[in-house]
Amino acid sequence: AALDLERGAKIDLSGSPIVRNIREGDWLLCYLIQRLRDLPTLQGVRDWLASMQAILAKFPRDLVPFHFDYAVSELCAAACRAVIQGSGTFVSGCSGRSPLFRDL
Repeated sequence: AALDLERGAKIDLSGSPIVRNIREGDWLLCYLIQRLRDLPTLQGVRDWLASMQAILAKFPRDLVPFHFDYAVSELCAAACRAVIQGSGTFVSGCSGRSPLFRDL
């Protein structure tokens, strides 16, 4: 999710500006956590990101972009599942069979 544009461009991801920035520091993760501070309904997401930050702090910096991207992708997938499950029966019933609903 975080690196989808770079991955789609088929460039060497190690030289990507976002990968370089994630490798050099935690600014993006800190920014995401900070943005969620004023949204009490997303406190669980904020806490999850903070725990992810603590785990990633133990990793060698060269591995952080990969794991950051994996975690953010999983977070996006979980958010999509929650939206679909919280939708009406038409959307939730069709989402597994229809590429249109799945890709929305």
